Amino acid sequence: TYDAEAANGALAAVMSVNVAFAVDARLGQLGRELRDDDLEPFTRVLYDGGRAMAGTTAIGALQQLERTGREVAPFFERYDLLLTPTMSVRVP
Repeated sequence: TYDAEAANGALAAVMSVNVAFAVDARLGQLGRELRDDDLEPFTRVLYDGGRAMAGTTAIGALQQLERTGREVAPFFERYDLLLTPTMSVRVP
């Protein structure tokens, strides 16, 4: 077993930092600042969260994903495939 909540939080953090990095890199290529209409609302939430995240938080998230990988790995010693629901949380 693994801590799905911790894994989900870590994945969200890593995704946020990645979005911020990618958007900033593209803006650098374009030579301009971010405009209000450049990103969809959810992408903007990820971008803002990634830009505001401390480096230590991002490293902690990467470490959590590594822990999750080690916790899940033994499953694949016995099975070749893991089927999961589309969403990792219950739908209200």
